[in-house]
Amino acid sequence: MNFWRKNTDNFNVLTKDEPFFFLVKNEKGVKGERTILGTATFERFETLTVADAWDKYRNANGDEIKESFITRMNDMFGTDTSTAKIGCIILSNFQRFDNPVYLSEVGIEFKNSVVSGKGVKETEANSILEYGFAKLQNTLRKLKELNTIGFTEDDESFPEGKPMLKLHLIRERNTKVIKLAKERFLKLHGKLFCEVCGFDFEAR
Repeated sequence: MNFWRKNTDNFNVLTKDEPFFFLVKNEKGVKGERTILGTATFERFETLTVADAWDKYRNANGDEIKESFITRMNDMFGTDTSTAKIGCIILSNFQRFDNPVYLSEVGIEFKNSVVSGKGVKETEANSILEYGFAKLQNTLRKLKELNTIGFTEDDESFPEGKPMLKLHLIRERNTKVIKLAKERFLKLHGKLFCEVCGFDFEAR
């Protein structure tokens, strides 16, 4: 994605693969502490014309069509942007946090008057990530616990298996659960068939 900005000065506070955090602006008139709502991975910084930014990144600029992107650029500059250049902070692997992170809760001082951003230490970045994904971590821990619990006749549902954390959380099929479910079904019905439509796999 292209996290664009009007400022074309070189953005050299991050190096490739470092985390980039999204600190949101408050609504007009709201003076409370701002929150970090997500993170992405910093790739590089480029300076491009508005037209080139669209040609290169299309809807990764934040607009579905070129016309709305150009309109936003015109509004930002207050003039026709056909030849204007913008700073392009190129990011990958955007993830929204499970919990909004208030920097004060992780021991980082950040004044609301700061507009352009703030660098954080590696330990602080890790604290932000840990707090932001706390719900995910709790879910992973609960799933791990479920995978070690034996099943009884009263169980009505099964976890789908251990989670795998890639770009997104996906479920890996749990072969033990599948085997157990089939064994129970066979014991109850004498054969395997679809409970919804009656399709008999063995007969077909």
